[in-house]
Amino acid sequence: MPRTLLFGVLAGVVIGIGLSLLWLISVATHPKMPILAREPGTQVFREHADHPDDEQVPGVVALRVDGGLFFATSDALEDRIREVIHSTPQLEGIVLDCKGIDFIDSQGSAKLGDVVHLATESGVTLRLAGVKPHVSFTLGKDGIIDRIGTDKIHGNVHRAVQAQLDASPPSPDRTDQE
Repeated sequence: MPRTLLFGVLAGVVIGIGLSLLWLISVATHPKMPILAREPGTQVFREHADHPDDEQVPGVVALRVDGGLFFATSDALEDRIREVIHSTPQLEGIVLDCKGIDFIDSQGSAKLGDVVHLATESGVTLRLAGVKPHVSFTLGKDGIIDRIGTDKIHGNVHRAVQAQLDASPPSPDRTDQE
């Protein structure tokens, strides 16, 4: 009887550890990348899913990356950008809120270069907002800042969205609200 009990508990612990590792890998390789929208009457951008009454800016999608951009997460970023490009009609610009990116490695930087290429091929302007100094240093060292253009790096999402609106030709259905 003691052997059966021990084997059962040990197997349960091993299964629990295995499931926890699978969950950790899943969470680590698929960071949250919510679409952001502007709180009415403000310059504050926040998760649209949590605040469905917030304003989405026509022609511009702002999304935030929560977590590091490294070898395990970089493909998820490209997939998310591709999804936004293909699912948003009349898309002119994507603002990537980088304030949640605390770490970037060379593969994450290279993947961001691929995202720049994808956006350019799709006729979409990519803008970065809230890039932390150490992330900016890595992107600069790898030549990604030069590929994006320093004029497309902004201090916050509001400034990036406004710069995109100012650079885009006016459309009849677009209303610029500050």
